[in-house]
Amino acid sequence: MNRKSGFTGAGLSTLLLVFVMLCLIVFSVLSLSTARADLEMSQKVADRTKGYYQAQGRASERLKAIDAVLASQYNETDKKASYLQGAQTALQQEQDLTVTEMENGQGLLCVYTEPINETQQLRVELQITEPEKEESYVQILIWEAEQIEDWNGDTGLPVLQKK
Repeated sequence: MNRKSGFTGAGLSTLLLVFVMLCLIVFSVLSLSTARADLEMSQKVADRTKGYYQAQGRASERLKAIDAVLASQYNETDKKASYLQGAQTALQQEQDLTVTEMENGQGLLCVYTEPINETQQLRVELQITEPEKEESYVQILIWEAEQIEDWNGDTGLPVLQKK
């Protein structure tokens, strides 16, 4: 009784091939899902960055307009008190712009915001004083992004439920 054992090697190699193919399929699916997640995150970051720089551009244009108003007021008046009073009156006519006297009496405080997205805005605070020797009419005190809404994070961990 001769038994041939020639097919046991073929069965083992087939099982090994099936196992390798399954591993390759699993790794390719994981790679695809990671690539999609990276693409979505990159798009979100690009949208946020685009919104921030658009707000920067609008804020810079507004600063240029404020500077032009201040230059025309400075050329029309001679004294510091009348310049600051005229500047406050002229700037209060602008939309979404708050102009108040500073607490220390060193000029005017001008505040405005530009929206970045639904949850953030760019806040700009300017100090307006009488310029000396070809200096700027404004000094930037704050130029920063800030949150509009409060963050409500999920701080609970449903690990242990006591009854």
